[in-house]
Amino acid sequence: MNQERLLRHYAALMSAVPQSVWVLSADGVVTLLAGSGMRERLWHPDSGTSWMDAVHPKDRDWFRRAWRRTAEERSPLDTIVRVRLKDAPDRFRHIKIIAVPVLDEEGDTEWVGTAADAEDHWRIRMREKLLARMAAVPAAHDLSEAFLTTAAAVVPELADAV
Repeated sequence: MNQERLLRHYAALMSAVPQSVWVLSADGVVTLLAGSGMRERLWHPDSGTSWMDAVHPKDRDWFRRAWRRTAEERSPLDTIVRVRLKDAPDRFRHIKIIAVPVLDEEGDTEWVGTAADAEDHWRIRMREKLLARMAAVPAAHDLSEAFLTTAAAVVPELADAV
């Protein structure tokens, strides 16, 4: 198969997948952003801004540490993080980020990755966690203990979701 045909197939594939596919240079610049769906909905950096600006403020510290560790170890990253929506700067969506290191010709590490919507997955997981915690409520000895158990199960998750 010739190079031109391979490129056409690759371009068609990238437009068909529901994730965004991206390449991040060794110095942290997004050099490719392809794919349908997520690219149209998520905020992406302009010149002078960092892609980290798209990450929810409550997720930035842990995500920055995870990314730094991944970069230092040149190891894959597979996580879910909240990312700002393109047309709603105060709204975020849970996104599954997968990134793998690729060494370029000079030995520098570039990153190839995907960003896929994970909101439904996150909601299902959260529902299961809450239901498991709420299973302790019927064992409460009185109404006060039942309220405390309910609050301990629900409040931390709801507060973090904001």
